Amino acid sequence: MGNLPGPGQGTKDQRTKDQGPRTKDKGPRTNEPPTHAPVVLQLAPLPREQIGPFLLLGLDKTADKELIEASWARRIIWARKGIVKTALEDVNWAREVLNDAAQRTRADAASLNLDTMAGSCAD
Repeated sequence: MGNLPGPGQGTKDQRTKDQGPRTKDKGPRTNEPPTHAPVVLQLAPLPREQIGPFLLLGLDKTADKELIEASWARRIIWARKGIVKTALEDVNWAREVLNDAAQRTRADAASLNLDTMAGSCAD
C-alpha cells in the first residue's frame, strides 16, 4: 500500500489527463522569440553654451567670417524647415558669439570641441 499515490496525487499520466498541465497555459507556444519594442529614451538637450557655437553651426575653430555667415544661413534654413531640431535663437546666438572676438575666445575654451576628439566627430 505504500506505493499507491495519495489523494489528488495520481501518477504523472493520470494528472496530465485528469487535471491538465501543472502550469497555467499562456496561449499557443511557438518557436519564435518574443518581440519587444525598442526602448526610446528622451534625453534632455545640452544648453547652447555647453554645446558651443562651433558645433551649432558645424564649423571648425579656424572658420573665417565668410564661412560663419554661409554656415549660419544654411542652419537658419534647416531650422525653419525642421531638418534640424535647433532653435532659431540658438543659431543666431552662435553667429553673434563667433562674430565677437572676446565671446569667441570664451566659447572656444568652454564648449565642446571637435579638435579635442581627434576629429572623429568632424569626419
